[in-house]
Amino acid sequence: MMAHLRLLLMKTIYAPAEAARFIAALNLPSETGWLAMLLGAIVNTFAYTLNLALFPIPADFPLPVLQSPFQYLILTFSMSVMFVFTFVWIGQILGGKARLATMVLMLSWLMLVYGLANFALLLLIILVPFLGGLTSLAVLFYTVWVLLVFLKVAHGFPNMGKAVVTIVLSVFGLLVGLSFFFSAIGFTALGIS
Repeated sequence: MMAHLRLLLMKTIYAPAEAARFIAALNLPSETGWLAMLLGAIVNTFAYTLNLALFPIPADFPLPVLQSPFQYLILTFSMSVMFVFTFVWIGQILGGKARLATMVLMLSWLMLVYGLANFALLLLIILVPFLGGLTSLAVLFYTVWVLLVFLKVAHGFPNMGKAVVTIVLSVFGLLVGLSFFFSAIGFTALGIS
């Protein structure tokens, strides 16, 4: 089992399209994907909490930062669920054919890989601090690239253009939807009004 996961990890890094096809071919039930997504959110929450513990945010930091691991977990999981649905719906509007179960598995796997990368980045920042920031940025951009490849494969898009449009419209739709939601319940940019 570990050998298969290691191979899938290597494919995700070096051949993301092959990894996406492998994940799609697993044809696992959606419940497995949702549990894997929760696990991915937990792994990312541990990485985030460890990051805050090792490198505390100054009290005068100008932006709000989630200090509670539980809040971060809820936010990470709920945003991931919303992205799964928007990626499926918007991709299908653009002519894609991704199934919900496949998208859940792909995004769950990507969350797990990103969580592991965050632990590796923390170790790198401790050992070689000047490389941490640049490497963190490179990992973020590469993760977005892998997400584009996963969307292209999941939907069967002929090129990356529709995958890019899927991400852009999903982010825009979620931002607009969340701004209406937070306005309706009384949140503002600086807190609760």
